[in-house]
Amino acid sequence: MAFTTLLATLLAGVVWLVGPGEISIDTRLADLVPAEVSGIDSALANGLVGDARDAASRVITLYLEADDPTALDAAVDAVTHEIDRIDGLSVQDPLTIASQLFQRLAPHRFSLLPEEDRLALQADDQAQLVDAAVSELVAPGMTPRPLEISEDPTNLMGRWMLSRLGGADKGTRTRPSIQIDAALDAGISNRDAVVQEWLDAVAAVTQAHADVEFLQTGAPLFAHEAAQRSRADINLISIGSLVGLAVLLLPVFRSPLPLLIPAISIAVGAATGFMLVALLQPSVHVLTLVFGASLIGIAIDYSIHGYVHLHAAQTRDKAASTLYRPLLLGLMTSAVGYGSLAFSGIPAMSSVALFSVGGLVGAWLTVVSLLPLSARFSSGVHGGWVERVATWLSRGGVALAQRKVWLSAALLACIAIAAFGTRTDDSPRRLITLSPALVADAQAIAERSTRQGRTELIVVTADSPQSVFESLDALDAALEVHAPDIDMSSVADWLPSPEQQGTNRTYSNALLADNGAVADVLTTIGAVPVLPLLSGLRDVRDADDQHPLDMAALFSDSELSLPPLMAADATHHAAIALPTGQGDSASLRAAAARVAGVHVLDAVVDADRALAKQRHATLRVLVLGLVGIGILLLLAYRNVRALGLLCVPVGAMLGTVTVLACLGVPLTLFHAVGLFLVLGLGMDYVIFLRELDHEAPATTRLAVVLSAATSLVSFGLLAASSIPVARFFGQTVFIGNTLNLILSFVMVALLHNGRSLSVEPAHG
Repeated sequence: MAFTTLLATLLAGVVWLVGPGEISIDTRLADLVPAEVSGIDSALANGLVGDARDAASRVITLYLEADDPTALDAAVDAVTHEIDRIDGLSVQDPLTIASQLFQRLAPHRFSLLPEEDRLALQADDQAQLVDAAVSELVAPGMTPRPLEISEDPTNLMGRWMLSRLGGADKGTRTRPSIQIDAALDAGISNRDAVVQEWLDAVAAVTQAHADVEFLQTGAPLFAHEAAQRSRADINLISIGSLVGLAVLLLPVFRSPLPLLIPAISIAVGAATGFMLVALLQPSVHVLTLVFGASLIGIAIDYSIHGYVHLHAAQTRDKAASTLYRPLLLGLMTSAVGYGSLAFSGIPAMSSVALFSVGGLVGAWLTVVSLLPLSARFSSGVHGGWVERVATWLSRGGVALAQRKVWLSAALLACIAIAAFGTRTDDSPRRLITLSPALVADAQAIAERSTRQGRTELIVVTADSPQSVFESLDALDAALEVHAPDIDMSSVADWLPSPEQQGTNRTYSNALLADNGAVADVLTTIGAVPVLPLLSGLRDVRDADDQHPLDMAALFSDSELSLPPLMAADATHHAAIALPTGQGDSASLRAAAARVAGVHVLDAVVDADRALAKQRHATLRVLVLGLVGIGILLLLAYRNVRALGLLCVPVGAMLGTVTVLACLGVPLTLFHAVGLFLVLGLGMDYVIFLRELDHEAPATTRLAVVLSAATSLVSFGLLAASSIPVARFFGQTVFIGNTLNLILSFVMVALLHNGRSLSVEPAHG
């Protein structure tokens, strides 16, 4: 049955991969924090925030500066040419965006009166509008003309363009410079490859234009750098683990044949987990692969226990039937431990849970299917160093079991240290190690910008578009009083409010009158016939009045490449504003608190708060994991005393927190997540000792020590990872599993009532 299931699973995976299957590796750093961090009770607003952060996560900024304007232009042309050759990457050209925007806004041009036009119409002084329009026709200046004269005789759109979009601060730069913004296409599956093409292109242009300074920044660059480091860690952990396992196992088995089952089980387990994630999720996060590499130290437990016991037993059929029960219990408890990660609230950890449970099942099926065949061709088990370690642990376990006062004192000390000596640090900055070169570039670009970006995001919720603008106006007034050093960019910088648009259309009645400014301009330039042209323009104005501009739809149109500044559903509206400047965050929050419906989000602060919340939730879920394993034990043994087996992983988890506190290592969410593995591994060891030690103590303890050694190799390498999250995870499991091994032998001594537990010679 196990072999049939395994074969069906592998065949399904091959068919899927050859057919419609597509593997996408995700490197987004945002997946390291909980999905919901805003705290805003509005699905619309949260969706808008997510869209804004997703848009920001796809932008790469290249800043070029040089003493020679000609050299700068040449470098810009070279960069633009290289970017155009990269599929999946688009330059955000302001002129192209403006052109597309004006085409969309042209039917609403009489709602977008420039300030000077509105004031002139309000004062019933249209002569200046006629003079300005005729002057632009006779002697064209810097004002653009996006529409034909017949469609916009007084060039409303051109002057609106200058008033709304043409006032960017050029700053106080002492050298010619230009900034190029490029964006990764949404939904691309090869994001990392596209970023690498960008880096190669920039490197080539930089080398060819040595007289130009190139600076670059953007979330995709940081994610790419982290992904490269992750891949290096995957190779180090995987290869290092395999080498370490070979060094550990070859002296014991004296043949490479017993390594075949572990190798196959690891390969099948990894393939099964990977396929399961790819089937059920849009992508496989790179951290899933890093954590998944730790499965090497767990999946091999099944083959080691099975191989050692089957070889040592005189009757293999009886040994197999006896062995399957602890193998199944070990799988179930480990699956509970890994599966509990799905409740952490972190997308990447949910992927880890799915990958790991699938990998464990695949490895278990492999061992159960192939182990009997492998055991028939083995050359024996030679205890060697493993037997000596098992002897020491057995004697130490007996000694500790006889000193219950010492154990009680150690337990109380651990509880006190864990409760009062544990420090925590939930800063998201601890989750990644940023490249110094990229950080330096980002700081240099920020110093050259007069509108320095901030980590906060202002969110406005209201029941109508007009209310959104009123809230933004109120917030702008509050900022002038409470945070004068902070400005903000919002939808109000792009468009007038719905109420103002209606007022502008009313003023346009005078503009389009038979004797109005438009008629005078058309008459002056000799456009005939004037009345039909006026009639057509009035129809445009009337159509706009009947169907006003839908601003939420405008900003949600992906073809326009506009920032997602506004959104709406059937009953609610939401908008975001981007604060700039050097004012302190407290002043910004104080100003926002004075306006109803305005919230200030800070990606760093909110993630810090959310990670702390998730750390507490994870520890609560850990208790649920203990309850789940306790229920399994009660169902398996039908005896309340079986719950005493939980003392081993519980003691190991408590001891792990104590050791981390004594080492001065702050506890993070990912240390807490590692405790789930300590729980699962501890249950593996104590179950095998509980099930098999009374029949074959030498064989059982040798297998437990060898299994623990292989796990410690894998998690020891993970603890040395350059990725902080993986390092925290590895530290926890390495310390906890060492304690699991020691406490398991103490538990055996207690189960045997303290009598001599000397290890019998291993069968060779």
